[in-house]
Formats: sequence, C-alpha cells, structure tokens
Amino acid sequence: MWNFVAAADYGATLVVEESGVRMDWSSFWPDMIVAGLTTGGIALLVLTAEQRISRRRHRQETSNAQHQVVEAARSVLASPLVFKKNARPSLVPAERHFTRLSDEVSRVPNGAPLDHVVGYYWVANAVGAAEQLRFQADALIERFTEYERMVDGRTTIPQEMVTNVTMFAHMPNLTHPLPWNLAVIPRHVRVTLDADEELTTEVLAYLHQRRLLEAYREAFLQADGEWRAEAWVATVNMAKGAPHNLIKAKYRTWKMNRQIEAAGMKAESNAQDIVTAVDPMG
Repeated sequence: MWNFVAAADYGATLVVEESGVRMDWSSFWPDMIVAGLTTGGIALLVLTAEQRISRRRHRQETSNAQHQVVEAARSVLASPLVFKKNARPSLVPAERHFTRLSDEVSRVPNGAPLDHVVGYYWVANAVGAAEQLRFQADALIERFTEYERMVDGRTTIPQEMVTNVTMFAHMPNLTHPLPWNLAVIPRHVRVTLDADEELTTEVLAYLHQRRLLEAYREAFLQADGEWRAEAWVATVNMAKGAPHNLIKAKYRTWKMNRQIEAAGMKAESNAQDIVTAVDPMG
C-alpha cells in the first residue's frame, strides 16, 4: 500500500512512502453476495406484497360487482316471469326481466370474490338459462313454420302452436304424442304432427329448460330472502346489551359474522333443493 504525502510548500517534491498496512480483500465477495441476496429478498417481499394487494383488490372488485347483480335481481326477479309479447303468448320471458341482469352479470370480473355473495350463483344461472331458453324457442318457431307451409302458409299456425306450448308448461308428465289443440290444421297434417317424435323431444326439452329457469328464480328469492332475514336477526341480537369491554365487543362482532355466514350457507342449501327438484344436475 502506498501513502502519498504532499509537500508543505508549493513546488516541493512529492514524497511517496510505502505503508506497512495492507488491505484485506478476502471478505469482499462474501459481502457482495450477502448484499445481493438481501436486496433480492427485499425486492421479492415487496413484489409478493404488491401481488397480494393486487389480487385482493381484484377479488374485492368481483365481490362489489356480484353485489350489484344481486341488488338488481331483487327488483327484476321479484315479480313472476311473464311469457307474453304484445298481449300474446310467447316462448320467451319479457325482455325487461333479463336484459338488465344480463348486462350486470357480463360486467362481473372473472375470478373468485373476496367474500361469498349469497344469491349471485342463482342469478347468474338464471341469466344463462334464459339465454338457452331463447335458443330453444327460436328452434321451435322454425319447426312450427314447417307446419305452416303444409297448410298453404296460414300465418296463425305458429302462434297457435306457441299457445299450445304455453299451456303444456302447466301440464306435468307430458309424453309423446303431445295433446295439441289445433282445430285449424287439416287431418293429414295432424297425423304428421302426432307422429313427429323429434318435435315432441324439442318441446319437452324446452319445457324442462323453462321450469329450470323458474326454479333458478325461486332459488334466488329463497336464498336472498332467508339470508337477509337471518342476518337481520343476528345484527339485532348483537346490539342488545352491547358490552363496553373491547374484547367482549370484538368477540360479539366475530360471533355475529359467523352466524351471518352460516345463515348464508344454509340459505344457499335450501335454494339448491328447489333447483334439484326440477333437475338433479342443475
């Protein structure tokens, strides 16, 4: 190691003398490795924390969106489904029932919510069932039009068949042939209609989907109504004789939340029973 000693006066000779102290480089690389690992560890912790915060924020957004769907469903699904258009029987429910709900459900982000939203599952399934019912209804109208062509294009045939299917919706245990009530159809066309097993299968599938849609609506009303009633009781009970002790107050709040959560699970189970009665796989 060299020490440089400056001269006292300007222009003096620079004196360089050798020092007896030598620098120890043996710990340099270990120190660098430790510093690198420490920095990397801190960066990893920060990144992990940011990811957790981001995931939690996304799950909270999902919960909020599902709550909005349930709020909308409380007003939309409170009334029975109306299968009429321009005062005539229709194979699909009035658009006012599901247009708004479909828009609300489509805005829900993908992924699990932060907390379970009681009733949302049934609303989402009702929207999907309504869409499937619409496809089946369109297919039936196409089939009905085939019979219209058999009788020289009488435009009343499809609507009369729609009216018949609407009546079938209130008849249990239908089988082939269906009890069509179509006085305007000639006898030879009626024979063809009674023998049309494919049409019977399509009609029965439509009727099953319609009952399933109704069941999803009833399941939502059951789950949401039962859970809200139980949650109200739990909230009122917590407010009675509220303790001033902080620990006891915290415990009562925890107990209330557990009761509300249990009430939600019970309400969902009862709602499932309604759907299972119509379709065990629903």
